[in-house]
Amino acid sequence: MNLCFGYEPNRPRMKAFFLTTLLLGPLAMLHAGEVSKVTPVAEPARVELATEQQKLVFTQTNGVFTLSTFVRDDQEWRAMFDAGQPLLEGPLFNLLPSRYAVLEDAHDRKTVEFGGKHRQPDYDWTMRVETTADSPLFRFVITCHLTAPLMLEKPQPVVALWMQQSNIAFHLDQGPDSIYGSAGIPHGYGFPAAYLWDDRREAAVFFNMTPMRWMQPDGVARFHDVRIMTRSESGRTGLGMHFKKLSGRRLPAGEMTVEFFLHQAVRATKPSGMEALDTMMRTFAPLHPADSVFPRNQLTGGAASWDQVARQAMADLSTPSNMAEISAPWHDEPLPLVPAQEKMQVHPSARSWDFSTVNNHLTPWLLLARVHGDAEALQVGLQKADALPRFYDPRARLIRHGTRQPAHVGDLEMSWQNFFFHEEALRAASATGTGDFNPAIAGRFLMATAGLRDLAKNTGDVFPQWFDPYAKQAAVQNDMKQLGLIREPWQAGAYAHLMLQAFDITAGKDYLTEAQRAVETLMERMEFRVQNQIYDREYKDVAEFPITELFGNAYGIAAAQRLFESTRNPKFLRYSRDFMNTLLRLTFWYEDETTPVSRELRNAGLFYPHGGAHVACPWENSEAHLMIVWTLKHDLEHPLTDLLLKLSNLNRINSFYFFPAFWTEPVLALDEKKRPALGSYFPVEPFYSLEGTGGHRGGTAAYMAGLALWNDWLYEALAEASDREIMVLNLDAREDYESALSGIERHFIAYNPTATERTFRLMFKHIPDADHSVTSGSGETNHPAAELRQGLLLTLKPGDHKRLTVRCSDYLERRRQLQQQRTAQSTLAHAYQLMQEGAVARGTAAITPQEIATFTEALATARVGHNADAEAKAKGIILSLQNSKPSGRIETQR
Repeated sequence: MNLCFGYEPNRPRMKAFFLTTLLLGPLAMLHAGEVSKVTPVAEPARVELATEQQKLVFTQTNGVFTLSTFVRDDQEWRAMFDAGQPLLEGPLFNLLPSRYAVLEDAHDRKTVEFGGKHRQPDYDWTMRVETTADSPLFRFVITCHLTAPLMLEKPQPVVALWMQQSNIAFHLDQGPDSIYGSAGIPHGYGFPAAYLWDDRREAAVFFNMTPMRWMQPDGVARFHDVRIMTRSESGRTGLGMHFKKLSGRRLPAGEMTVEFFLHQAVRATKPSGMEALDTMMRTFAPLHPADSVFPRNQLTGGAASWDQVARQAMADLSTPSNMAEISAPWHDEPLPLVPAQEKMQVHPSARSWDFSTVNNHLTPWLLLARVHGDAEALQVGLQKADALPRFYDPRARLIRHGTRQPAHVGDLEMSWQNFFFHEEALRAASATGTGDFNPAIAGRFLMATAGLRDLAKNTGDVFPQWFDPYAKQAAVQNDMKQLGLIREPWQAGAYAHLMLQAFDITAGKDYLTEAQRAVETLMERMEFRVQNQIYDREYKDVAEFPITELFGNAYGIAAAQRLFESTRNPKFLRYSRDFMNTLLRLTFWYEDETTPVSRELRNAGLFYPHGGAHVACPWENSEAHLMIVWTLKHDLEHPLTDLLLKLSNLNRINSFYFFPAFWTEPVLALDEKKRPALGSYFPVEPFYSLEGTGGHRGGTAAYMAGLALWNDWLYEALAEASDREIMVLNLDAREDYESALSGIERHFIAYNPTATERTFRLMFKHIPDADHSVTSGSGETNHPAAELRQGLLLTLKPGDHKRLTVRCSDYLERRRQLQQQRTAQSTLAHAYQLMQEGAVARGTAAITPQEIATFTEALATARVGHNADAEAKAKGIILSLQNSKPSGRIETQR
């Protein structure tokens, strides 16, 4: 059979020509399990391509072919996009093919190329339509061969599939709306996909923006101008790429490529927004790229290394120009349960600092200082950690952006940022060693849960973006006051995560109940309205809620998963994955190749910080990936595991491009001031993109250097592969620090993102001298430490991954000891909380000298590892306080 059969209308008519033995007529009579995966039919005036669930029909009329699509509904093919409109519309386009050729008719792949010639202006164009046995999707690649630039008189081209009806039952467009409306970025720029459903039929499209180099600042400026969405007009509804505005008037000469994928299926009932989003994520996840290109270190000429970047960033952060030691006395109040302090280490200067600049990089700093045995860096980190209780504001009963000792705090907070202060305080506390345990850190967090719960109660869990920390009421948006009272409901996820951590420390069931109520409120019954000078909108579908910062979406993943583990109610597992899907709406899904500078950089795998952003930022990128790694560790059957591994690997490579040390000359040329080498290992805050302003220009952000430190912990500090293309991911990203540092138990995933099979050595670092077991799947092998350091020989097929757990030989006993240590420290933190709250409520005399002395003894014994004794003493204090308090003041929690 001639697989290159082609037909043009001006050729002599030929007999109907079938590419396979299965025609579309008999196809309807086969059982689903017998249906050929891909079934094309080609005739002179008709071309059909079908999969098990969708079909394309190109019909020739008056010398051109028009497209209709169909969905298989039981034994019937039902029309879906039937308006017969060109896929590319606009005065300079309106492309309808006049010819076609069958390019491929293999058993697992069918490709038909359509083509034609546009007149006035004159150019040739082609459209390839492809379907493969391993995908349910149709792929469209349209290429216009422009011999000269096109001048645009109106926004074009619209790229869409059209239905002959104006009203549909449901649709979900690209990204959630921005909070800024016309005052800023009006709509989300992430996940370039959209969905619609009507009368048992669903469809979704995904646009691959990577080859769309024709998008330019002086023409179609990508998502400044277009959105992947559903639009109804003139009695029709179109699903595809529609214009919001036009930034310029010019399309450049050359190949203008548009690539998109189509999904169609039957769905019996109207989906919720989250169900539609889940369908799109699962359907289009295989399309995400997996690998990228490592940059070179332009300062050293060497290979990119997170270990080198992290070490240099820590050294640069320790210089006098980037760190200050200020004289700032602090006394533990109202009871002096931990030592007073006379000095405080701050970044970046004695005048300009807050919680974020001082502490954003603190947890990985402590982890790396400990794993490398860097005593000087560890001393700095511990001094910072011991200063964390200063950020607790007794008036607000919250951990805040500044301190009262010294007086360095304002009168407003932001929910997302404030919740992170509590997260980072707990996270850093867990990264300190046994001898440096400070119960005031977690203790002050527990004291702050009262303020957090008041905020949740006063705002009905629809957390405000800005709030008064004393009244616990919403405040006007402080950056654009015309926005009024803006809500960020997704922070219910971060709030629930904090409540679950309070539950971990105290075992107080009320915290568990509070976390459950917050997640259920968000996912099941939340509705709210935003009225301001720019817009008036009611929000009823959680999938349409604005994302003001990704922290709530990221931490909600863990909160809901943990609620599932606690309650075994499957809805919380679904909610956890819903949180993940909303987070994934904020990643790029493509490499930006539109401009010469963007082609020197890589952005796939990075994250927008919120739904109204047009550039990626290091801080939010780190937090998103930490929770992706947490998911890979805890949700072993996550349907998007392959996508999460792709994203982790891309972050491992592409986030180097945040750092000036890896910029090539075209990128460095953006910086007119010619930055010095110092600071080249700090990331730039906004990442360059076609839509971005200020990307890779201006100063670096020292307080976001945590990206380098976290990436070292995730990808290099504890293990590496001899083949650098292989990712070895440290899964102990958010917990189990002490176990990982001591070598009691470590968890990894080795992943091959490439298209070829790879054999390599997996080398484990900082392994204590002992025998160890390595578990992978159902198999277990034993190895001495020297053998693990040299590396285990592994082979991975393309796209495959392997989970590995490394345990020391006396793992069971040391794990028991570690659990006892955690319990003792939690009990001490709880005792600290109750003693301080009791002193506030009834005066310092209410806490007896004996209770204070017992607490001091318990802390001393915990710091030398006598955990059972420390726990017993702390429990005694808790029981004493509970028995002496008025009923209901302090709940029995242990």
